[in-house]
Amino acid sequence: MEKQSKYTNTVVASKEPWYTCKSGYRFLKEEAESALERTQVAFETQLWKKLWMLEVPNMVKNHVWRACRDSLPTKQNLMQHIIITNALCDRCKQLPETTLHAVWTCPKLDELIPRAYHVADMEAIAATRALEFAREIGITDAILEGDSCLVHHALTRGEQSLSPFGLLVEDLKFLQLVLYITLLSYKGGR
Repeated sequence: MEKQSKYTNTVVASKEPWYTCKSGYRFLKEEAESALERTQVAFETQLWKKLWMLEVPNMVKNHVWRACRDSLPTKQNLMQHIIITNALCDRCKQLPETTLHAVWTCPKLDELIPRAYHVADMEAIAATRALEFAREIGITDAILEGDSCLVHHALTRGEQSLSPFGLLVEDLKFLQLVLYITLLSYKGGR
């Protein structure tokens, strides 16, 4: 039976013909759950819209979408559809080949995908992207911290280099000038 609550403009579903604390609790709990679901759906919708607007090949977008939806033809998924009988990863032969394992956690992935950058290059790239992001959202005064001694010394010295690392450092120096960023604060490490 549904009864109009005298305290709200909504109908509270209840088996009893009167309003109880229990029916009010259930109503509030269902309302909160539906609000959370609406928020999650809105977030996912925005996420997928942003994914499809990326300027990358469609096959990359499709692969990311399928990985997020767990619809890649991994051995675990093929086994669930009774196409194969063994879900063990062919590369590491230690764990079942799930989507997460196939694209991220398999220890043999490092052997398949060579590292294109050195640690200092990655630190410089990360710092450049952080400064570009700061500029996009309107931050004009910040402190850039890092743990790469090489990047710190390259930023604090006036030397120029045409190596790939040197060009990354030059980008960082330019962004520092544009955004009034305090020089890299070195926190120790490599």
